[in-house]
Amino acid sequence: MVVLLLRNRKYHFPRRAEKLSRSEFIHTALDGIIPLGMPLIVVGGIMGGICTPTEAGAMAAVYSLLVSLFVQSNP
Repeated sequence: MVVLLLRNRKYHFPRRAEKLSRSEFIHTALDGIIPLGMPLIVVGGIMGGICTPTEAGAMAAVYSLLVSLFVQSNP
């Protein structure tokens, strides 16, 4: 976040002037639910005693590959 802050001060990234509509907000929130499964796999797997940190990282890598290939791909 610090790097983005410094780059924004230098390059002045564009800002959205208007607020999101209710339907845009809901659509954006629903699009983010599936990718948020990765932290659940890592933290839930480790804290729940289901897997070791290495195994959780491997499962998260496979999950992110599947999500990027089949769920979040744009036609």
